[in-house]
Amino acid sequence: MTNKLVGQVELQELIDKKRDKFQVPMMALDKLEETFGVEVHNEEYDSNGWQVDFWLPVTFNNIRLTLSGSLWYGNFCFIREEN
Repeated sequence: MTNKLVGQVELQELIDKKRDKFQVPMMALDKLEETFGVEVHNEEYDSNGWQVDFWLPVTFNNIRLTLSGSLWYGNFCFIREEN
């Protein structure tokens, strides 16, 4: 039996353009890396406004994605980066 990390199928579907986004629970970034098998590039984040909307680059299987969300509303979502 294969022990796949949580969300790997959903992240691959995101890369393959079979889904537009993948919403995940709000959690600490180190826990996010451990849970979903992504590498967070926290030195490249962008944020704005009082709602603390943010966009944070992550890598999954050598593919660049963005973790976006709002600390005010408490949501995280992986989205595909468009080139």
